[in-house]
Amino acid sequence: MAARNIGSVNSPHQSSGEPLLVVTNLVQEFSVPKRGSLRNATVSAVADVSFVVDRGETLAIVGETGSGKTSLARTLLGAPPPKKGGITIDGHDVTKRNRATRKAQSRLVQMIFQDPSSALDPTWSVQRIVSEPLQKLGLSRQERDDRVADTLRRVGLNPERHSRRRPSELSGGQQQRVAIARALVGRPALTVLDEPVTALDAATQSQVVELLAELKNEFGLTYLLIAHDLAVVQQLADRVATMYLGKICEEASVATLFSTPAHPYTAALLSAIPSFTPDERPRLRLLGEPPSPIDPPTGCRFRTRCAFAQEVCATVEPRLREVAPGQNVACHFPLGADGTPSTTVPAPESLGTVA
Repeated sequence: MAARNIGSVNSPHQSSGEPLLVVTNLVQEFSVPKRGSLRNATVSAVADVSFVVDRGETLAIVGETGSGKTSLARTLLGAPPPKKGGITIDGHDVTKRNRATRKAQSRLVQMIFQDPSSALDPTWSVQRIVSEPLQKLGLSRQERDDRVADTLRRVGLNPERHSRRRPSELSGGQQQRVAIARALVGRPALTVLDEPVTALDAATQSQVVELLAELKNEFGLTYLLIAHDLAVVQQLADRVATMYLGKICEEASVATLFSTPAHPYTAALLSAIPSFTPDERPRLRLLGEPPSPIDPPTGCRFRTRCAFAQEVCATVEPRLREVAPGQNVACHFPLGADGTPSTTVPAPESLGTVA
């Protein structure tokens, strides 16, 4: 589907048969003070992550707090740039750190944050907030005003009533609509949604999710959704990638991942969803506590919390491999349709780096 953007009849991001976003072997690390030492420790936030997002598609990245989801999202925006790896958005390599790349990156990708009250400048009017991304596009004042008014209408706000107000004069749902308008007014190729409804009440969450789905379907928008609420993922996403301690451990369509998860971590996340009708698959529980990203486990990073871990899991890091059409998993002993490990011998194609 061509990615037609808000306010445009013919999108500047027409499909060329290539993915809109290509992430290759991405690495993001941070230095933090090490307790009891003068040296800093290195946090492995994103560890050799690769994936693609097609035009008009929504890929959801899910996982527990601390899994690296938000670090991945911020790296895509260049805040901060990656330590290693490649990021291509709409054919542009945005890993080159120069002025032209930074300018292109701000035009190509925008982010909607989870807390609109902290993401919007409290001293600015709605008009100024939404028009700010248009300042460097060479538009006239009238063109900017027209586009702001049109975008506000499309997110369910009245320009005459809301454009002169400040964020504190708006409800939480209205603030998030302003944040959505600000992200989309510049017609980005990719929109990153970082927990976009977490800070809202249940009724408002439903309205904002519905709005995001409508905008995507109407204009062929491309989303990267960062989320822990799997109900929101089911409503918005086309595909899902499960992330654990900086690694992608499973990737599949929404239907496949929710019905037949192949990685024990994914199955444990799904098992945590309250259900009044137990299914045929056994429910899995996470063992222990998440390890520190400063000193991740050898081999499979999930092995210390996995009920099915064996000796090879501690010595060999599993590769992401296809176990069913469109379903990739990084596990030596992926789960079968019945929810139990499908084999007792690691498949040769799963064997990766020896610890």
